[in-house]
Formats: sequence, structure tokens, C-alpha cells
Amino acid sequence: MHKKTKTIIISFAVFLSVLFLGINPVYAHYPSNPGSETEGYIVDIWNHAGTSVVNYGLDSNITTSYKNFILDGAQKWKNTGVITFNYATSFRTGSFLRYTDSSSDTVAAFYDYQSSNYHLYHWKIKLNTHHMDGRGSTANATTVAHELGHATGLNDLYSFANTGKLMYGYSSRTVTYPVASDISGAKVANH
Repeated sequence: MHKKTKTIIISFAVFLSVLFLGINPVYAHYPSNPGSETEGYIVDIWNHAGTSVVNYGLDSNITTSYKNFILDGAQKWKNTGVITFNYATSFRTGSFLRYTDSSSDTVAAFYDYQSSNYHLYHWKIKLNTHHMDGRGSTANATTVAHELGHATGLNDLYSFANTGKLMYGYSSRTVTYPVASDISGAKVANH
């Protein structure tokens, strides 16, 4: 029997034992605790930063006022000491752009993200000027910080008990910065 054939047979045997014996495969990058609504954070184990420094850029349609609250939102994460988002003109993982959609309730969105080995290497955050133009800079910086939470690797929370968390999925959240559970989730996401 050839060495390659033996390897295939052994690999198939391992697969069958996992399938039929209920053995849980161990993922090298699976966090021991991806969190829950109860814990106040949920880590996206398949799409997270995996690093403490992330560079982002700005689309050409970003005005000075938008740039300012993007910088403020990024600073909210830098203040945690877990992850730093830097504005960069060269190599960058993510980018911000503005758009207008009066038919949507969406204020901002994290989208078009791509990962390799579970680490994000590309993402975009789009900011809906229809909603953001009529809001104050603190509310807009908080929205940016929330979206950057997704770039960190945190998912939205939907339980009403989590309104006091930055990653609460509705703009009725009651905080303007990452709180202890958001920070705990970011630490898990970026280990």
C-alpha cells in the first residue's frame, strides 16, 4: 500500500470516528469561551481581528466632520488597551465610506468582510448620512465604536438586558464606550 493511500485511509477513519462517536473536533483557534448574551459579549470565532493593532482608511467621500467622529470612535477602543485602530494611508485592513439610504433604518453597517485563518484581513463600514447627519458627534462616534467592535470580532447583542453594552445591536444602547464585558469579549477575540 502506498504512503498516500494509508494517509487517506487514516484521515477517513478519524473523520468517521468524529462523525459517529460524537467526538468534538478541537479547533486550534476556537476560544474556550466565545461568550453569550448572558455574559454580555459574543465573539465571532470565524471573523475576528486576532491582533492588537488594526489600520483603516477613509473613502474619498468622507468629510472632515465624519473623519473626526471616526477618530473619536476609534479612540474609544484604544482607551481600553486591548485593540488600537489607526487611521493609515497605506496598508490597511478596513475602510469607512458614506452612503445615503432614506428607506433604511440602518445607521451604519459592518460588511464586505473577509477572513483568512479566522482573522479579518478586509472589511468595510458604511455610514448612512441620512441618519447620521442629524445626530450629534457623540452619538456618531458611539456608532463608529460599535461598528469597530465588529472589526474586533464581536457580534451584536439583542437581549434587552444588554442595553448597557456597546455591542447592543440597537442604537438605543445606553453607553458611549466599551464597558467591561465588551472589553472581555475583545480580549477573547484578539488572543
